[in-house]
Order: sequence, then C-alpha cells, then structure tokens
Amino acid sequence: MRDYNYTYYLNGYDTIDGVVYNKLYQLGSCIYWEFPSPYPSPDCSGGHEINSFTGLFRQEGKKIYRWEGNQEVMYYDFDLDVGDTLPDSPLLEEDNIYVTAIDSIMIGETYRKVFTLHTYVSFEQPIMIEGLGFISGFLSGFPDYFYPENILCFALGDEIVYYNDLFNGCDIFVGIPAIDESNHQMNIFPNPGNGHFTIRINLEQSTEAYLNVIDVSGRTLIHEYWKLKTGENEKYFDLTDLQTGLYFVTITGANGEFLFRNKIIIE
Repeated sequence: MRDYNYTYYLNGYDTIDGVVYNKLYQLGSCIYWEFPSPYPSPDCSGGHEINSFTGLFRQEGKKIYRWEGNQEVMYYDFDLDVGDTLPDSPLLEEDNIYVTAIDSIMIGETYRKVFTLHTYVSFEQPIMIEGLGFISGFLSGFPDYFYPENILCFALGDEIVYYNDLFNGCDIFVGIPAIDESNHQMNIFPNPGNGHFTIRINLEQSTEAYLNVIDVSGRTLIHEYWKLKTGENEKYFDLTDLQTGLYFVTITGANGEFLFRNKIIIE
C-alpha cells in the first residue's frame, strides 16, 4: 500500500516553435507499507521523496495543452455546456463522459465553473473545476478505478484559495527559492494602480531575464525579454487593457528559474 502526498507547481518556462510553455514540477513524498501474513498487521516499510519535472504545459483560452514527444496534446477543455461530451484526452478512462450540470465557485478573485460529469464509476467524485481539473487529481486518470486520488487544496502564489478536504489539511510546501534581499531588490509602483506600472530592480551582477505577467488562472499575459544590468534597472509596462483584479509579476532567468515575484492589483 502506497500513500502519496505531493504538490504540483510551476517554475520557469520553455519555448518550442515560438510557443511559451510553463514547466510543471512535482514535489512531495511517498510512504509505503507491506502486509505480511497474517493480514492485516502492516509493517511500515519506508518511503521516498518526490522531486521531479512533470512536463510542459500551456493554457490557451479555456484549454490546457501538454507538449508530449514532438506534438501538443490537449488535456482539458473547460469551454463546455450541459450535455457536451468531454473531448479526447490522455486522462480519460471512459468514453462518452458528458456534462450533466454546471455550477460556479469563487477561487481567488474570480468565479470558475464547476462541471458535474456523468461516469459509470459510482465512488468517483464526478467533478471538474475550471483551471483545476478533476477533483481526483490534475493529472490523474479519470475516473480512477484502482488508485484513487484526491485534490486537497489549490493555491495561487502563496495564498490558498480552494479547499476540497478541510479535514486532512493543506500542506502547500512549495516555495520560490529565496533571494538575498541585501543583493536583490524589486519594487513595483504604483501598486495598486490603474494599469500603468513601473518595475525597478537593483542587481549586483547583470543577467538575462524575462518579465512575466500572469493572471489568477495561470495564463501568461506578458513574456518579454529584459537584459538586466548591474545596478538599477527600470521598466514600464502597460496593463490598461486588462480587467481590474489581482495579477502576478515574475522575473525569470534565461533558464526559466525564478528571480523575483510580486503581486499587483489593477483598480
């Protein structure tokens, strides 16, 4: 018997044929037991840590894609109505799974659709949430006949914005690598603002980087190259075309590693 507890998290980017993909990682642990005779007195046999690269993903509109081998494969389509059948996906274990009802739930600053699905497996939670995926797991097969999983919680940045299981708690143990504040400083102003923002960064050593603006659903809205020089760097960016609400600004290195992260609010 194996018990997995892990978190998926985004860290960095990659570009294939001019298309930007988010790098998805998995971090956590696995504990396993063996059941010697006579059953059921288990001996705790050990475990191991999980820390691995999972794949390249991107979101376009209401669809989530994964780069597999030498092609792009759609994993989720959240642009569905009642009666629609889920399109082909590597996650589906049944054919002809369709939407029976649609509700909504507040996650962060926005409402997201909650799809109730028809499935022949009665013990499965037949729920899919816009942006989160199946309640049985973001990359878990659906429905999962033999190895059931369960989403405990979901976070945007450092804020937990959705609980699926309050009784088991929520261990979000993924963090952005710490930056030495004495050597690295980033300020964004005015914040909150009306969409006109200026970002100022101080560095002791020049580096190549990218400025990224990400919305609360995880979509990358801006991905611009920025050559950072030693000392003070300043850059203006215009987000007046975006709706009011919360957004995330990240500065990533040439290899996709995080350098800085901050939240901004458009009023």
